[in-house]
Amino acid sequence: MKHRKAITKTAAAVLIVVIIAIAGIAAYFVLMPRPHAPKEHLFGLFPPFECPYFEVWLQGGENACKELGIDYIEAWGSWDPNKQANDIRSGITQGMDGAVICRVDLYASESILEECAEEGVAVVTTDGPPHKGPRVAHLASDDIKCGELIAQALIEGLKKSGKPKPWKIVHFEGLPGTIAAGLRKEGVYRVLNPFVANGDVIIVADEVANFDRTLAKQKMEAILSTTTDIDGVCGGNDDMALGAMKACEEAGLVPGQDVIFVGMDAIPEAQQAIKDGKMYATITQAPFLEAYWGVYIIYFYLEYGLKPDPMWIETPYFIVTQENVDTFLDQIQGRKPIPEQYYSHDLEKYRSLVEKYWGEESQSSQSLFTKVTSIQNIINNLPSEIRILKTIIAEQSNFVVKFLEKPILSLT
Repeated sequence: MKHRKAITKTAAAVLIVVIIAIAGIAAYFVLMPRPHAPKEHLFGLFPPFECPYFEVWLQGGENACKELGIDYIEAWGSWDPNKQANDIRSGITQGMDGAVICRVDLYASESILEECAEEGVAVVTTDGPPHKGPRVAHLASDDIKCGELIAQALIEGLKKSGKPKPWKIVHFEGLPGTIAAGLRKEGVYRVLNPFVANGDVIIVADEVANFDRTLAKQKMEAILSTTTDIDGVCGGNDDMALGAMKACEEAGLVPGQDVIFVGMDAIPEAQQAIKDGKMYATITQAPFLEAYWGVYIIYFYLEYGLKPDPMWIETPYFIVTQENVDTFLDQIQGRKPIPEQYYSHDLEKYRSLVEKYWGEESQSSQSLFTKVTSIQNIINNLPSEIRILKTIIAEQSNFVVKFLEKPILSLT
């Protein structure tokens, strides 16, 4: 009996200490300035078609929504501007107030962007030039410069291979009518044309393969049926380069030795091909950051009235080879704030947001949340004899946890 009383007294003493500790934490948060209370939001994520590149894009948007606690809907455009427009309209009827859109067609998108503005939906577009239509911001890399990098990497790979000139090259273009396909091709030929003019490069074939791996393989098979004297192949995306590579392998050519390959988008299979020495390079953009930043830009606009200036935010793009294939993703994925130069007109407010959402303050808040929930676990394992005290302290800790679930820094 004495032993039982001793346990109860010890447990009660522990509870008193815990109550004081949590009461102190609670008092700290009660006395500090009231936090900014976020509104309820529904965001939409609308990629143009399903492929590895836009799966990464979608992941970036989803991650940002989850970090912010925002409900979201998503729909693939299936290369159909009418379907994409109808999907966006469906989002509007569901109460969507923010949308990140990678447009299937620039011209067809003008009217749906106007509809979004009329319905009070904040929009960020990605990929290609901004074109027309109201929005908060546009996120994209420069497709002409990306095309130039494709050709530069191919020339670099051919030089390193030691192959004699003139180099015989095949180029694959993406879907006709799409901005990315046209601009990347323009960039490729800005680099290749001087080499063609001085006789260092011969264009064996320039084929349209619609960004499609199977079609590129078929087109490459047709080319190889007339000649296997091919030194280099480049394409406006990795799928076309990989399709052509498969055709060359089946024809007995060794990728990386007999034929130098360069693609674009840095999809996982292209990364592996680079590691295996089959592909010389790919050009990476930043699909994850496009959608991830797009969500945050809309959120900051709706919650804090903060809008980037200029509207076009250029996302990273660069060449990926064996030298950086194991590390390049660190530059274009993960929790990264939007570069502050795009908020130079209200820099102090933006820096406060960066500190709140990506800095030490948000990390310390999570740390406090973890500590308080740990205390709750301790309480749940205390003896049942002190049920009343358990109830009191549980209520106190729940209050702190609920408080910590809300943003701490007030910017309004």
